[in-house]
This record gives sequence, structure tokens and C-alpha cells, in this order.
Amino acid sequence: MGFVVLAAVVLVLGVVFGWIWRVQRREAPLRREVRAREISFRSGLVQVKQIGLPWWIDVSNGDLPLNAPMELIVRGDGFEISSTTWFARMLLGMEYCFRAREASLEVRHLVPRIYGMDPGEEWIVVSGRRANGKAIRLGISKKNGLRDVWAALVAAGAVPTSGGPSLQTG
Repeated sequence: MGFVVLAAVVLVLGVVFGWIWRVQRREAPLRREVRAREISFRSGLVQVKQIGLPWWIDVSNGDLPLNAPMELIVRGDGFEISSTTWFARMLLGMEYCFRAREASLEVRHLVPRIYGMDPGEEWIVVSGRRANGKAIRLGISKKNGLRDVWAALVAAGAVPTSGGPSLQTG
């Protein structure tokens, strides 16, 4: 019985890591293209969430928090949002590269403003496509405001679909 459980665990882990490896391999040309340029902006991010997951992933609000130290690196006309740790980047697939001109930005509030209440924490939602053509949306948050992140992404060529972050600093 123990061998059956062990075989099932190995099979599941093999499928998951195989899927991550395939995504990493498919996105390698874009990652190489982006990383060939000099860094123009780098910032640590407090939180990153993958927004709008499929129904079969049971997350209460449809958002998956990526619980690892994350950072944004802008290089020329591309940028990446990735984990700062090798393990999370390579084995868990916490690495997202975008061509700026193919990404759109909008500002959202974690808690919507209702009748003059505090608008809550601001997030920048980055929308783009993965190498396989599937849409992906990442919400990013930073402790000391998002204006510098917004400015760097817009300067790289990302398309803003809303006004920028407020002047408030977190």
C-alpha cells in the first residue's frame, strides 16, 4: 500500500514539474531577449497575485498569492516579475516575462471606495500573454507607493488603461 501512495505522489509531482519545465522552456527565448538588455529599473514587491485563475483551482477569490520574495526588473522594452529565490523561480515557475508593448496596466484598489471610505491598498494589474498565447494577469503591490513602478513600466512601453497610482505612499 505504501508503494502505491509513493507512486501516486511521484506521478503528481512529475506532472506538475513537467508542466512547469515545459512552460519555462517555451518562454526561454523571450526571457533571453529581455535579459540581454541592461537593467533600467529594479524594485522589490511586497505582494504579487495571479488574478483570475480557472474555476478548478480552489482559491476563494480567484486570486493566487505568490508567497515568495518577488521583484520587478525593467530592461529596455521588456520586464520581468519574478521571485528573488532560485528555487521558486526554477522549480515553482514564479517567473513572468513580458514585452512592454504587449502588456497593459491598470490601477485597482483592494477594497473599493464606497461613500468616501478609505480606498484601500492600491495594486497595479499587469495583463499580458504567456508564450503559449494564454492571457495572464498579475497584481503587484509595493510598500512605499507604486508611482515609480508605474512610471518605469510606462517608460518601457506598457500601455496604461487607467490613471496612474495616487500620490499616497504606503
